[in-house]
Amino acid sequence: MFICTDAFTWPCKTEAKTGGSVSGNKLYSVEDAAAYLGGLSKYTIHAWLAKGKMRRTKVGSRTMIRESELQRVIEDGGKSVTHQREEAA
Repeated sequence: MFICTDAFTWPCKTEAKTGGSVSGNKLYSVEDAAAYLGGLSKYTIHAWLAKGKMRRTKVGSRTMIRESELQRVIEDGGKSVTHQREEAA
C-alpha cells in the first residue's frame, strides 16, 4: 500500500516505508481508499467523489483521500448530507 502524508514532498518514499503521518492525517490513493473502506470498487469511490459524498485532496494530478475523510465516511455509514428538494405546490 502506498501512503503519502505530505503533499509538499511528493513522492513520499520514506513516509510510504515507515507509515509516518503529518498531524495523523495520511493520504490514500483511490484504490487504497477503496480497500480501506472494506474492499469497495475504485469506481464507487470515484462516484462518491463526483457526488460530493467524499472530499478529495489533489497532489499534483493525483487524487488522494485523507484518512480523516475515510473515517468520516465510516462513521456516517457511507451516507452524506443531502438537501431535500421542496415539492412545488
